[in-house]
Amino acid sequence: MTEYKVTFPKNDTDVFALPGTSVYECITRAGIRIKNPCAGQGTCGKCRIRILSGKVPPSAQCRKIFSEKELSEGWRLACRSHVSGELSIEVPDESVPEEGLIILTAEDTGVAYEINPLIKKKFLSLPQPTLEEPVSDLENLIRVIQHARFDLNHLKQLPDFLRKNNFSGTAVFSEKNLVALEDGNTESANFAVAVDIGTTTVVAALLDMNSGKQIGCRGMLNPQVKFGDDVLSRIAAQGQSEKNLKSLQKEILTAINKLIAELCESLKVASSNIYAVSLAGNTVMENLFLGIPVKALGEIPFIPPFSRSLRFTATELGLQVNPGAEIFMFPVIGGFVGGDIVSGLVASRLNERTNPTIFVDVGTNGEIVLLYKGQLFAASAAAGPAFEGARIESGMRAAAGAIEKVIIQDGEVLVNVIRNVEPKGLCGSALIDAAAEMLRCGLLDETGRIVSPEECPLGTPDKLKKRLVASKDGNTFDFLLSPAESRKKIYLRQKDIRELQLASGAIRAAINILLKKAGVQESEIDSVLVAGGFGYFIRRTHAKRIGLIPNLPDAKIRFIGNSSLEGAKAVLFSRERLKCAEGIAAQVKYVEVSLDPEFQTEFANAMMFPGQTS
Repeated sequence: MTEYKVTFPKNDTDVFALPGTSVYECITRAGIRIKNPCAGQGTCGKCRIRILSGKVPPSAQCRKIFSEKELSEGWRLACRSHVSGELSIEVPDESVPEEGLIILTAEDTGVAYEINPLIKKKFLSLPQPTLEEPVSDLENLIRVIQHARFDLNHLKQLPDFLRKNNFSGTAVFSEKNLVALEDGNTESANFAVAVDIGTTTVVAALLDMNSGKQIGCRGMLNPQVKFGDDVLSRIAAQGQSEKNLKSLQKEILTAINKLIAELCESLKVASSNIYAVSLAGNTVMENLFLGIPVKALGEIPFIPPFSRSLRFTATELGLQVNPGAEIFMFPVIGGFVGGDIVSGLVASRLNERTNPTIFVDVGTNGEIVLLYKGQLFAASAAAGPAFEGARIESGMRAAAGAIEKVIIQDGEVLVNVIRNVEPKGLCGSALIDAAAEMLRCGLLDETGRIVSPEECPLGTPDKLKKRLVASKDGNTFDFLLSPAESRKKIYLRQKDIRELQLASGAIRAAINILLKKAGVQESEIDSVLVAGGFGYFIRRTHAKRIGLIPNLPDAKIRFIGNSSLEGAKAVLFSRERLKCAEGIAAQVKYVEVSLDPEFQTEFANAMMFPGQTS
């Protein structure tokens, strides 16, 4: 069968493809990055491309997304377009995943811990054995490093190591194991890496174990997004073939190794001096990193392959640090409440609090933990990726060019753009802001409907009314967010509001069901801890106005940043926090809210906007 040449002039590359091959596959084979949050279902409209030459008849989905003018200009969706001849294609910047993500970590989780690191180094000067005291090499070492286990490789290394170094050198060890033996005194070089494996973003922090400080932090998009933007898409992709499972594992392993390499290069740290790595992620992410099938997580009763904490060596997992480095994988609570939440509980010490508290991690897979009368209840909510900017027409992640704040004041729409550049889209916090401000001004009703200019409240300035524009189908209205002088017109569409309602409603419904299970009234809650780097961008009043979080006084709502990363750091810096992590998951009662008979009612109610705040 004839293969056709598909050229990408902008990227100076090309591939050959059989007739019927999707353009999206051609793009990925060419090594070009392109957005694909809906996993090729044609629903998100993010994989926009332009056909420069060649014929690609528009699909039904393309006709829904693009105007006739845009179709005539060659605009198509990559996932809904197929090769039938030679093609020249442009992948525009707007279709490429954002670089330079804003990585936020908690400045203050409100707790402290004594620095007692998992990994320690000690320079040894051992007595040389004699005929009078013929102590074996291993016993000689054990007398100094007590309670440490040795593997066969260390035992093979030990005789030559001791004699080459005149019975001195540096031992690297954890509370249980010998990690490495090093020539000379290397006590000053002791590092570890904490990793938060998010569904959307992967973040790694390089830690100096001697000073007890973070010295570097980097993040990137989780490359698994090519298999879909949420955990259910990844589960489905993994279940399709063994090849997909291997690809999913390889993608995340490569990403983590890349972050580690970049940190080491920028901070002049040898990767061989990294002796521990902690990994926190949701249940699906942790299992995919280990290459464990997750199909069972997509089927009732949603059983995870493991629940306890796990330890490995770097060699076993392919992490490019010291080969003997200890790798700690956080335990999980339930099917969709994973190690990232356990890590957040470790960081916030939620189990040690006395007053009723809600811990909520706002993200693609929203997780909630409720503390009441010494009991911990946990649930997950399939919020979807709207808060990450996916499934929102002009949505993007928190990167340069993203509108991150919206205020309506004196008839003007005021926006903040990350890095103060020309706006390219809006991130999740702007989505919340815009909806909340439109509710306040009467441009949006409690059902989530954007009103027409004629329905605006009396006294609404004309310049605000002019921002309400009839949608393409003429049945609904959209709201212009971008400043008048902006080259790109950024609209908040009616369907974007619906996506926000689905995301916010799922999280709020889960909160309400947990409150009922525990027998606690919302008014009894002493504090709400909002986790996730995204939380730093949320305005309390706006989150309450759309019903995302309980309507409590602002003073009771705290943003604690990326608590998953903070907890991953804590277990490396503190053996006491490590012990807590190993036991806390068993203390939590997991509630599967999606199977609760009241869930659909709670979900429907939670999708309504309350509009008022305390």
